[in-house]
Amino acid sequence: MKLFGSSKKSKADPYTINGVPRSELESVTKVLLKFCEDHGLSDTCPKIEFIKSCILAIEKSDIETAKRQYESIGIFQKEGFYEWYPEITHPNETREYVNVIFQSLVKRWALLILKIFNHED
Repeated sequence: MKLFGSSKKSKADPYTINGVPRSELESVTKVLLKFCEDHGLSDTCPKIEFIKSCILAIEKSDIETAKRQYESIGIFQKEGFYEWYPEITHPNETREYVNVIFQSLVKRWALLILKIFNHED
Protein backbone atom coordinates (compact mmCIF):
# COMPACT_ATOMS: atom_id res chain seq x y z
CA MET A 1 0.00 0.00 0.00
CA LYS A 2 1.48 3.27 -1.13
CA LEU A 3 0.64 6.20 1.13
CA PHE A 4 2.22 9.11 -0.68
CA GLY A 5 1.73 9.52 -4.39
CA SER A 6 1.22 6.87 -6.98
CA SER A 7 3.53 5.02 -9.29
CA LYS A 8 1.17 5.86 -12.19
CA LYS A 9 1.02 9.36 -13.57
CA SER A 10 -2.49 10.76 -13.78
CA LYS A 11 -3.63 11.94 -17.21
CA ALA A 12 -5.96 14.46 -15.58
CA ASP A 13 -4.80 18.02 -15.92
CA PRO A 14 -5.84 20.01 -12.84
CA TYR A 15 -6.03 23.16 -14.96
CA THR A 16 -8.54 21.83 -17.48
CA ILE A 17 -11.84 20.00 -17.54
CA ASN A 18 -11.97 17.69 -20.54
CA GLY A 19 -9.51 19.93 -22.36
CA VAL A 20 -11.29 23.21 -21.53
CA PRO A 21 -9.25 25.64 -19.42
CA ARG A 22 -10.85 25.62 -15.97
CA SER A 23 -9.96 29.28 -15.33
CA GLU A 24 -11.67 30.41 -18.53
CA LEU A 25 -14.81 28.36 -17.86
CA GLU A 26 -15.01 29.60 -14.26
CA SER A 27 -14.41 33.22 -15.30
CA VAL A 28 -17.01 33.25 -18.06
CA THR A 29 -19.58 31.59 -15.78
CA LYS A 30 -18.92 34.05 -12.95
CA VAL A 31 -19.06 37.06 -15.29
CA LEU A 32 -22.37 35.83 -16.71
CA LEU A 33 -23.74 35.51 -13.17
CA LYS A 34 -22.51 39.00 -12.23
CA PHE A 35 -23.94 40.53 -15.40
CA CYS A 36 -27.33 38.93 -14.75
CA GLU A 37 -27.39 40.07 -11.13
CA ASP A 38 -26.32 43.60 -12.07
CA HIS A 39 -28.90 43.86 -14.85
CA GLY A 40 -32.07 42.87 -13.06
CA LEU A 41 -32.27 39.09 -12.86
CA SER A 42 -33.57 38.53 -9.35
CA ASP A 43 -31.53 36.53 -6.82
CA THR A 44 -34.65 34.43 -6.32
CA CYS A 45 -34.80 33.49 -10.00
CA PRO A 46 -34.11 29.76 -10.42
CA LYS A 47 -31.74 30.51 -13.31
CA ILE A 48 -29.44 32.40 -10.92
CA GLU A 49 -29.42 29.40 -8.59
CA PHE A 50 -28.65 27.04 -11.49
CA ILE A 51 -25.70 29.22 -12.56
CA LYS A 52 -24.39 29.36 -8.98
CA SER A 53 -24.71 25.57 -8.68
CA CYS A 54 -22.96 25.19 -12.02
CA ILE A 55 -20.05 27.30 -10.75
CA LEU A 56 -19.70 25.07 -7.69
CA ALA A 57 -19.80 21.95 -9.86
CA ILE A 58 -17.15 23.37 -12.24
CA GLU A 59 -14.90 24.19 -9.27
CA LYS A 60 -15.16 20.54 -8.21
CA SER A 61 -14.85 19.17 -11.79
CA ASP A 62 -18.27 17.57 -11.27
CA ILE A 63 -19.27 17.40 -14.92
CA GLU A 64 -22.56 15.56 -14.37
CA THR A 65 -23.86 18.14 -11.90
CA ALA A 66 -22.67 21.00 -14.11
CA LYS A 67 -24.53 19.41 -17.02
CA ARG A 68 -27.76 19.03 -15.02
CA GLN A 69 -27.59 22.64 -13.84
CA TYR A 70 -26.78 23.95 -17.34
CA GLU A 71 -29.64 21.99 -18.89
CA SER A 72 -32.04 23.22 -16.19
CA ILE A 73 -31.49 26.81 -17.34
CA GLY A 74 -33.04 26.14 -20.76
CA ILE A 75 -30.73 28.57 -22.49
CA PHE A 76 -31.85 28.32 -26.09
CA GLN A 77 -35.43 27.12 -25.57
CA LYS A 78 -38.28 29.23 -26.86
CA GLU A 79 -38.79 32.03 -24.35
CA GLY A 80 -35.75 30.70 -22.51
CA PHE A 81 -32.81 32.35 -20.83
CA TYR A 82 -31.27 33.60 -24.10
CA GLU A 83 -34.41 35.63 -24.80
CA TRP A 84 -34.24 37.49 -21.47
CA TYR A 85 -33.86 41.26 -21.81
CA PRO A 86 -31.40 42.68 -19.28
CA GLU A 87 -32.31 45.96 -17.65
CA ILE A 88 -30.32 49.06 -18.52
CA THR A 89 -28.62 49.90 -15.23
CA HIS A 90 -25.94 52.42 -16.13
CA PRO A 91 -26.40 55.79 -17.88
CA ASN A 92 -23.99 54.92 -20.69
CA GLU A 93 -25.80 51.67 -21.62
CA THR A 94 -28.29 51.23 -24.42
CA ARG A 95 -30.78 48.42 -25.06
CA GLU A 96 -28.61 47.16 -27.92
CA TYR A 97 -25.48 47.23 -25.78
CA VAL A 98 -26.86 45.21 -22.87
CA ASN A 99 -28.52 42.71 -25.21
CA VAL A 100 -25.33 42.12 -27.22
CA ILE A 101 -23.18 41.78 -24.09
CA PHE A 102 -25.65 39.31 -22.55
CA GLN A 103 -26.03 37.25 -25.73
CA SER A 104 -22.25 37.17 -26.23
CA LEU A 105 -21.68 35.96 -22.67
CA VAL A 106 -24.35 33.27 -23.03
CA LYS A 107 -22.95 32.04 -26.35
CA ARG A 108 -19.38 31.93 -25.02
CA TRP A 109 -20.48 30.12 -21.87
CA ALA A 110 -22.55 27.62 -23.83
CA LEU A 111 -19.65 26.94 -26.21
CA LEU A 112 -17.22 26.26 -23.36
CA ILE A 113 -19.57 24.22 -21.24
CA LEU A 114 -20.79 22.09 -24.14
CA LYS A 115 -17.16 21.28 -24.93
CA ILE A 116 -16.71 19.67 -21.51
CA PHE A 117 -19.87 17.61 -22.03
CA ASN A 118 -19.00 16.45 -25.53
CA HIS A 119 -15.33 15.72 -24.92
CA GLU A 120 -13.99 12.55 -26.47
CA ASP A 121 -10.62 11.01 -25.59
